[in-house]
Amino acid sequence: MRIMLDLDGVLRDLVGNWRRMWTAKFGEPQCDPSSWRQFAQAGAAVGMDEEETYRLLFDEWGYELTSSALPYPGAVGCVRNLRKAGHWVVIGTDQRTENMRFGTVSWLAFFRVPFDELVFTSDKATIEADVYVEDRPETLLALKRQMPGRLVVRMRRPWNQCLAGDGRIPAIDRLEELWGLMEGWGAKGT
Repeated sequence: MRIMLDLDGVLRDLVGNWRRMWTAKFGEPQCDPSSWRQFAQAGAAVGMDEEETYRLLFDEWGYELTSSALPYPGAVGCVRNLRKAGHWVVIGTDQRTENMRFGTVSWLAFFRVPFDELVFTSDKATIEADVYVEDRPETLLALKRQMPGRLVVRMRRPWNQCLAGDGRIPAIDRLEELWGLMEGWGAKGT
């Protein structure tokens, strides 16, 4: 099977790394961690407009932000097991700048994450897969709508709790739980 795994929020704790870096420079971020807009909120709290905030995060901090983040517990091992079981693993990620893309490639190499394809895109529906694991609410809804008959899975994070009551999108807390969903969905091979 082809399995598309989002990187940030599924395999890599980018938000945790951002919070660490932000706290070192500005103090504890003043934002709602359950909001997808927490970066812009934190920037506004220290007098930055949205453009300045994203320039800092994606351009100035882009490489360090992406290359020094930690993987979520068990995530890399699960990817290794998916590959060992013969699944085709696609890492799909929206890295907005060259710094972030270079940091991501470095991160994947450092943690020895096995994959068959690495796709940088903001539109995950352009990635052909049988199973999609994602954390961003808008992307989850778009995948569910645009990819009928596919297994779309929500990695539970504070910023996607708005989908908690949506029975159309199963949710997991750890990537290892994906195995049970795939078996229940009837996905029995490559």
